[in-house]
Amino acid sequence: MKPRVLVVDDEPQIRSMLRESLTRAGFDVSEASDGKEAIETLRKNSFDVVVADILMPEKDGLEVIMYLQRESPLTKCVAISAPSNRVFLQSAQLLGATRVVEKPFTAAEIEAAVRAVLS
Repeated sequence: MKPRVLVVDDEPQIRSMLRESLTRAGFDVSEASDGKEAIETLRKNSFDVVVADILMPEKDGLEVIMYLQRESPLTKCVAISAPSNRVFLQSAQLLGATRVVEKPFTAAEIEAAVRAVLS
């Protein structure tokens, strides 16, 4: 069975790029456009990894990480954000993100991060 990945980002082009590259890499990928939609999706489905942007409208990535820690602690999280948001990435790690990746990133960097958290 393919590992299941939920990609959460409010930028459609980033979600699309991540979905396409992770699907090509052999993952079963779903998408959410913000933290609120991600949490609704997580309540209905299980995932091996969540790739979550930190700064988003509605609920942000930190809220998604806190939800995972509380409700699905075995689900790994890769947090993504711009380098100017380094304090948020550090907060993401403190809250339970397994990996953090700064934007801009390549598809290969995200694929490597997802593979690393699964191993």
